[in-house]
Order: sequence, then structure tokens, then C-alpha cells
Amino acid sequence: MRIAVFGGTFDPPHQGHITLAKMVVEGYHADKVFFVPAPNPPHKLHKKISDFTHRYKMLELALNGADYFEISDIEQRRLPEPSFTVKTMRELTKAYPDDELFWLIGSDSLKNLHTWYKSHELVQNYNLMIYPRNGDDISFDELTEFWDQADSRKLYESILKLPFFDAASTDIRSAIRSGEDISHLVSPEVINYITGNNLYD
Repeated sequence: MRIAVFGGTFDPPHQGHITLAKMVVEGYHADKVFFVPAPNPPHKLHKKISDFTHRYKMLELALNGADYFEISDIEQRRLPEPSFTVKTMRELTKAYPDDELFWLIGSDSLKNLHTWYKSHELVQNYNLMIYPRNGDDISFDELTEFWDQADSRKLYESILKLPFFDAASTDIRSAIRSGEDISHLVSPEVINYITGNNLYD
């Protein structure tokens, strides 16, 4: 089985996340998508994020029991904080030795991937799927500024040809605080959960 590993804070999960994951499966890039919420993402150590339990529950509601989606609590259950992607991929590779895992990230993350913890191990040892964010169009030459030729080629060839969905959890949280309508961005079940638990007030 080909499994796309989709990490993030998902604070909250929105239609952009779900649409992307569906396109990955429907486009035959993967058979299943594992959503991996981070309990303590290293790039957000000094930012306030919702409790892991809330974010996990919102993902359950957003995914609505689709059999080609699965939520993994591996970063909260088995790994020490902060949530480094390379450690997650090591653990998932051990847990699913008969499956082909792909690390799914956005092109915005690709731009600063060279600054991530053990990024070269990540690129050299694991498969990737890179989806477009905010219209980013990254060239091979841009990649060679930070990566050798082999790594640059692997990264460039891992970029998927998919439309991008212009939604961000940061903007959605701001919209909620401003009382704006987010029904086109977040499922009704997640909106009800946010309201019922006074998240993002």
C-alpha cells in the first residue's frame, strides 16, 4: 500500500486539508493518507496552539470516517517532543515495513526545508510528495542553492501537479475571532466543535 503521511498542527483542520488529501488518493498518488497531528511542532514552540486532544477530535470530525483516511497519534503517543518529522518517518517505517510511505508537504515548507532537523536524512532516506501552496512555483535551480544535484532532483521530481487550495488555519482562526463566516472553509461538525469548546476566542 502507498501511504501519504500528512503532518501538521491542524488547528483547525479545514477543507484545504481534506481536498488535498482526496486529490492525492483520487489521483492515484497514494492509497491512503495518514493525518499526523503534531503535539508540539518545533517551528511553533513559542506560539499558542490548541490542546492536542481538541485538534485530534476536530480531525476525526473533519475526516468523517472515510476509509482512505486515518489519524495517527504517533507523535503524541510514542515520540519525545518536539515533533521532528524525521523521527516520525523513522517510527512509521518500522511500524509499516510492508508499505511504501511518502511524506506529504507543501511547497511553502520546501522553501525552508534545508533548515529542518536532519533535513538531509529526511530527503535521502524517505519518499516525498510535495503539493503546491499559494501558487508557489519552485524551480530546480532554486533547490540547488541549498541541496546537491541528487537531492535537488529528487525534490523537484516529487512535486505533484495539483491545484492549490488557498486556505490557512491562521486565517481561519482570525476569521473566527472576527465573527466572519467560515462555513465554506470548515465542515459544520468542526464549526460546532469549535463553538462548543470556545476555541479561538
